[in-house]
Amino acid sequence: MALIKCPECGKDVSDTAPSCIYCGFSLAKYLKKLQRIDTLHKELDEKLRSIENMDTPDKPTPFGGEGIWWFVSILFLGVGMYACWLHLDLVLSNMNGMPIAVITGLFFIISALLLIKGIISRYKKNVAGYKEKVDKWDEYKESEKQRVISEYNVYFDNVKKYGYRYGEPKELSLPNECKAKCPVCGSTQVKKISTAKKVVSTELWGLASSDIGKQMVCEKCGYKF
Repeated sequence: MALIKCPECGKDVSDTAPSCIYCGFSLAKYLKKLQRIDTLHKELDEKLRSIENMDTPDKPTPFGGEGIWWFVSILFLGVGMYACWLHLDLVLSNMNGMPIAVITGLFFIISALLLIKGIISRYKKNVAGYKEKVDKWDEYKESEKQRVISEYNVYFDNVKKYGYRYGEPKELSLPNECKAKCPVCGSTQVKKISTAKKVVSTELWGLASSDIGKQMVCEKCGYKF
């Protein structure tokens, strides 16, 4: 157990107390916010270190990520050449050729060449992108840092305002919650006086009950209004 200063009234209170014994300020919620902010700071520091220690990407290779297309291209090329060879073999053997074989062979050969051209074009594009990224690697890391910092600044604001990283959860959001302030001390630590409490108070004190005609009570100064 340790003593901390209440952020509302500035007096020393126990850090295990659910609320300030002097002004009623919710210390439990306040300390949870501090813990979540501390967690966010640790996460942010870890991500920034990770970005700073990032190695430059590996240089693209002609076969990197394109293996399946190279296989298809070679397969098409082989099928096309075999079909054309079959036609030529029949012609050289003084037999009637197979025009359909030539057409099929040319189709597969042209398809294979187009695929190879596409693979080479993609490889050149990847190399150009790699060179640009490496040349501006420090700038890229700095931009990534700024992106992460901006993201966490939103989280910090949400925790300070709502107590949660992603804003106020829908299930905890109370659109009709009273936002009244105490007219005496101005505190927002107010709550409704329940009907049951009014009934009990009236039964005990009759018309002298302080709850008659009152809707809210200030948890800080006790004023009812």
